[in-house]
Amino acid sequence: MDAHAAHRFDAEGPTVTLFAEPEGGTYRRSTRVPFGQPVALPEPFGIELSTEAFPAAKWVAGE
Repeated sequence: MDAHAAHRFDAEGPTVTLFAEPEGGTYRRSTRVPFGQPVALPEPFGIELSTEAFPAAKWVAGE
């Protein structure tokens, strides 16, 4: 994936979106973080997911 192609579709740049708390066919909460930043997965996972290896993460970091 071309990092510049991902960026041009979203004014905030390439991001990861975690959708949570499904109810009635929709999600009640979402969290967005830029590629390269960790995203916290709530319980029952309770872990932090690294996004450093995502294709556009290096572009966001300025490398």
